[in-house]
Amino acid sequence: MYSKFGVLQRTWEVFDQLPERSVVSWSSLIAGYAQSGQADVALNLYQTMKAEGVMPDSVTFITLLNAGSHVGLVEEGEKLFDEMFAVYILMPTLKHYTCMIDLFGRAGHFDKAGALLDKVPHSCHLPLFSSILGGGMLCLGDGHSSEQWSWMGSVMLRMCAWGIRMRSLGCKLRPIELRC
Repeated sequence: MYSKFGVLQRTWEVFDQLPERSVVSWSSLIAGYAQSGQADVALNLYQTMKAEGVMPDSVTFITLLNAGSHVGLVEEGEKLFDEMFAVYILMPTLKHYTCMIDLFGRAGHFDKAGALLDKVPHSCHLPLFSSILGGGMLCLGDGHSSEQWSWMGSVMLRMCAWGIRMRSLGCKLRPIELRC
């Protein structure tokens, strides 16, 4: 509860007094630091959690991937995503894919975002496209290459092919009219 409101010192005190630390308590602590923009602390807590023998779950990975997305930790995010299945045999869900595509998009790694999009079992997923477009628009606004504009166009064409409109994603700006 304290971490939700950014009172991290009190969160740590409560956590430290717990007689037993479960994946839920660890993930809550990690989420508190991640949400306050302290991804490095969240990643260190994750390492400590593993060292204490607590196995991460799907929620732990979503929290870490989301934290990495907001501070541009691409390599760490890729390692976590791979570790999720290779070490813990956790199958990525659409939420994990969405976090990774958001991470790649925000960092301007459109090639990686596109390659991962092709691997998503259910590619017709609105939050996934919202992450792609959101990350892409952030980068495009920073004066990136025509290659990235082209990639964003191909994403919008995929959306048209699946019947997804920008309005479905909650976009307020009207995109260039695409003829589907």
